[in-house]
Amino acid sequence: MAAFLISAHGALARRLAFALPGQIKARWQTELNAQFYREAETVSLLMRATCWAPDAELLLLVPRWEAAWLPKPAPATAEVTTAFTIDTAAIGHAVHAAIRPAALLPDKAS
Repeated sequence: MAAFLISAHGALARRLAFALPGQIKARWQTELNAQFYREAETVSLLMRATCWAPDAELLLLVPRWEAAWLPKPAPATAEVTTAFTIDTAAIGHAVHAAIRPAALLPDKAS
């Protein structure tokens, strides 16, 4: 479960990192920056709070997960930037709506 969540939140953090502008000028860009750091924090907490054990099945699953997170522009959108923004928002909503990582973390996770 943790490996899946790390893959999903890591992919979302990577997308947000590429979407961040060099200089923040608008309010929505500030929110984008904040969301990027929340995703990075989620990945960090999951990595530290998980008791890891070798699992050969992950060698087959991780490439499939990573392929699922690749950007797919929203259809019927003329502007490419808008299409990728819609896709990033959709995957962010799906990742956060499916499983709440906070419920999986132990009480004393730092």
